[in-house]
Amino acid sequence: MRQRFGDRRKAARFDVLGRLGLSLFSSERLRLLNIGRLGALVDSAVPLGDRSLHSMRLMVDRDITDVTVRVRRVVQITQEPSVLRYLIGLEFVQPSAEAEAMIGRLMSSEPAAS
Repeated sequence: MRQRFGDRRKAARFDVLGRLGLSLFSSERLRLLNIGRLGALVDSAVPLGDRSLHSMRLMVDRDITDVTVRVRRVVQITQEPSVLRYLIGLEFVQPSAEAEAMIGRLMSSEPAAS
């Protein structure tokens, strides 16, 4: 352990030497704005990193499936710091047959764009 001058932490921290794998899970509800066979557009209070991969859970009625998505575009849509909002374009990455079926059901339940 290395203590830095002026470090005010109450608990000890230890340096990691070499490589250490870590998984971090965070749950953020995103509002689905539109969906297609290849991807979706969502509204979020949290910006996601460009080209980052995420596991997304799709829920339709009582059916749930997970799909991996890649962030393709992030656009900040508000200027006020207290209410930051982002539009995030997501690409589905190798969705399972189950995920494709659920996406198809979501698409068929939406009114057609004019």
